[in-house]
Amino acid sequence: MEIIVDASTLICVILNEPEKKRIISLTEGIYLVSPEMISFEIGNALSRMYKRHRLNEEQIVKSYKLFESLPVRLVKVI
Repeated sequence: MEIIVDASTLICVILNEPEKKRIISLTEGIYLVSPEMISFEIGNALSRMYKRHRLNEEQIVKSYKLFESLPVRLVKVI
């Protein structure tokens, strides 16, 4: 089975938010799919957090690398 995930779901996992454990348990053994533009959405979310002083540069780089390592199949949306 596949499910579509959005940026807010992935941000919760990347930033170790309280919902992370539940998200992981609900998606275990399921293929995750997302539009390929999600990389821009993740970058934008991290950029906003930097501007609001929630993350520093090192945390942003680490978070984006973690995003890139997540097992999400990116699909082109026409």
